[in-house]
Amino acid sequence: MAKKNQNNKKEFERWKSIFPHTWSFQLYKKYNSELNCILWSELISHKFVYNQLGKEQALWTDKTNKYFSVPQKVWNFPTLQEWATSYNDAQNWILLNCIVALNANLETYLDSVISLAIESNPGLLLHADKYIDGTLLLKNSSFSKEDYSPLVMECTKGTWSQRVSAFKKLFGEVPITLAQSISSLDKARITRNNAAHALGRDIEQSRKFISNEKLSAEAVSLDRVKKLLGLFYKIVEEVDTFLLEKHIGAFQIIIHLHNNYDQLTYKTIQGRSNAFKRMYSSIDNPLSKQYSLELLQYYESL
Repeated sequence: MAKKNQNNKKEFERWKSIFPHTWSFQLYKKYNSELNCILWSELISHKFVYNQLGKEQALWTDKTNKYFSVPQKVWNFPTLQEWATSYNDAQNWILLNCIVALNANLETYLDSVISLAIESNPGLLLHADKYIDGTLLLKNSSFSKEDYSPLVMECTKGTWSQRVSAFKKLFGEVPITLAQSISSLDKARITRNNAAHALGRDIEQSRKFISNEKLSAEAVSLDRVKKLLGLFYKIVEEVDTFLLEKHIGAFQIIIHLHNNYDQLTYKTIQGRSNAFKRMYSSIDNPLSKQYSLELLQYYESL
């Protein structure tokens, strides 16, 4: 027997979500999955190349062009040993850039979901939790990101100690994994900055002008990247659940209704409700007739 959609049993409640996660979380997962696929496609290829060289009983002293077609313009590694050094450096560079991407995805998610929480519950700015329903400001176009962007920036810029402190000041508490991972997050932030601004080298050392000695890039292990993948995902999952339950509720669906309300041209509220139900089912899990109707009644009453 087919499993019934659990949303058919849900009634509309402003401060409760019928879905387990935000769209911000869904996007985070999609980008994370894309990064994971890119990483593992490289790791598989890396292993395959060395396996093939082993089957051909290659020697480090062999000429590189015995196994690879190398354009003369980039002939920087005449022997297999010199090629292997660059090839391994390339994999380290990929791992460094994975940490760049992981940090970027986390920061983008936090910016998005914190903004959603504030627009849903703008009373946070006045330390008056749920005193103001963000739907009222949404309908009157009287609230924009410019009104709160400095607070979001405090949660996504600077050291992680500063970010977590800003998060707690804004929301009153911090999900446990985020609170307990400041050291790991800050190490990842520093690696990210070094990779993005100094080719993986220490930024301050790279900018010194008293030496022409080439610095070595930070070595990054696959194990570290895998641990960060798991840690970042757990942090995002906990933050999403916390903000969704405490401050967002049904606001994401409300925003979608607001942005598409002019397309609901039916004269009766039942007609508008059914039209929105059909519209929403094309982008997310379907809403029940009861939920859609109560949502329209709520929105139009404000």
